[in-house]
Amino acid sequence: MVETHGECTVHNVTVPPPLFADGGSLAEADFDSFRSLCETDNLEYQQRLARQPSIAPPEGRRLAGVGTYSQRLECLKPKDSWKLRHEPLRQKLVPGRVCAHALCATDNCALHVRDEVVLAAEAAELVEHGVQVLASEDEGSSFGGLAYSRSRRIDFLQSAAHGSMAGHLLCLRVAERLRRIVSGAFRLPLAQVRLSEHFLTLRQPGPSLEQPIHCDEAVFPHGEGAHGRWRFHFSSVLWLGESGGDFDGGRLAFYNNSTRPWLEVEPRVGRAAVFSSGWENVHAIQRVTRGHRWAFTAAFMVQEETAARAEHGRHFYEQCVRPAPKGESYASCRQQWAAAMEPRTESEEGGHV
Repeated sequence: MVETHGECTVHNVTVPPPLFADGGSLAEADFDSFRSLCETDNLEYQQRLARQPSIAPPEGRRLAGVGTYSQRLECLKPKDSWKLRHEPLRQKLVPGRVCAHALCATDNCALHVRDEVVLAAEAAELVEHGVQVLASEDEGSSFGGLAYSRSRRIDFLQSAAHGSMAGHLLCLRVAERLRRIVSGAFRLPLAQVRLSEHFLTLRQPGPSLEQPIHCDEAVFPHGEGAHGRWRFHFSSVLWLGESGGDFDGGRLAFYNNSTRPWLEVEPRVGRAAVFSSGWENVHAIQRVTRGHRWAFTAAFMVQEETAARAEHGRHFYEQCVRPAPKGESYASCRQQWAAAMEPRTESEEGGHV
């Protein structure tokens, strides 16, 4: 192995060094490399998307074909109040959206299903990362075996603190991939699509701590209107395992004022469902009866375009890659996410950031 201009050459195959392997001293160059990876991810996904056939509307309730599926929906919101936000099937609904932002248009509610959002190898790496995080968290725990006694959620800070650098960076790349998919599917300016939350989830037989049937918009109903914080405007679920192989059950079911779902999306490796977060998309994860159901969930909100570009390099490392174990770091990371992913200007390329 011979080092050549910062890269390792093995048998005439050039292998780039790992990003942020030195603890971030080359943060600026590493961040540019990370952003280039995200651009490549998007281009390769768009090529896969172009080859996917359209899935015809299912005759029954179950969507199991391979390809793309889109269903436009009437936007809905509660008629009176949030009192029944944890009982959405009892809520009286009327046409419209709770979100008052101009990009939350009342003609832009839908459900989209896309396949091959991640490849099988990426899905396997994300699952391995999740298992590593849970094992690290549970090591020495008096509960012993907590990781496999009920469903678990691995948030951004857990991923950064207890997982590998490579696994955490892949989580960031996949979140960016989903952000771009949401932007394209709902015709939203990418610079105004802000990451609200992202996490890995593990479900298995047994009780879950989450509401069985819920509306994502009602999860954090704080701050009404265009400038409301923590609002979920658009949601996504990406599956990392195969229904019938890795697990049984665990379909994503959508409801419309009935206890009988109008659509059940069959999980597949690399399949993602992206949908508006309002009351037109009340949904639930059906019970897992066997195995481990791993998924990657990301939610997004629309915002005014960030005027000031996020600081590159060191900011990205300290806020997004290895944040302090407090929520403030993640808040800063997601607040500047869209700006950070924008291509650099000529002046910035020259070092005037």
